[in-house]
Amino acid sequence: MAYYPPMLRFVPFQRGLFLISLLLLLGFGFAQGVGSEALNFTLLDADTNPIRLSDFSGTPLILNFWASWCPPCVEELPFLVKVVNQLNENQIEPRVQVLLINNSEDAEVAKAFLHTDLAIDVPVALEPSRDQIASFKQENIDLNTSLDVAKAYRVRGLPTSIFIDSKGIIQAVKVGFLLPVEMPALLSTIGLDWQPNLE
Repeated sequence: MAYYPPMLRFVPFQRGLFLISLLLLLGFGFAQGVGSEALNFTLLDADTNPIRLSDFSGTPLILNFWASWCPPCVEELPFLVKVVNQLNENQIEPRVQVLLINNSEDAEVAKAFLHTDLAIDVPVALEPSRDQIASFKQENIDLNTSLDVAKAYRVRGLPTSIFIDSKGIIQAVKVGFLLPVEMPALLSTIGLDWQPNLE
């Protein structure tokens, strides 16, 4: 007769349900990690049009989760944009793209903060309102919330940057402020060569 530790001494149905749940959790965790395919999502851009991860396919991408109330995020964003601009300078096609994912703030507040306070103009994914979710649903477009996306990517703190290669595979995750000294190694994981030159 099989021996089960006390915590696993369930009736067969409960044991099966527990094992299925465990496998789903492990699978979910693996699906979000380095080396796995980045999950698609649909939020709204600054013009309230749907914006998806799949819109950036074919080019290395940095997903950056941020909020205006997060001081390291605010300090980091100009640096991140400067790096991306340097990599794309004099390029016909961008070598890398960036998508800023705001963390559940009012869309107008987040948009104004980026454009007015920081003078940053890069793609941003914003939180849809309930009315917007319902309206797009009528057009057969299912919008996520930024919380959905943060959970899917296992974001545990802000800022968090996720480095995705041109094939849509997560190659690196950085939680916390991006330091110039560590950017070359992070960018190399998605096939980019960059050295600090931020003058």
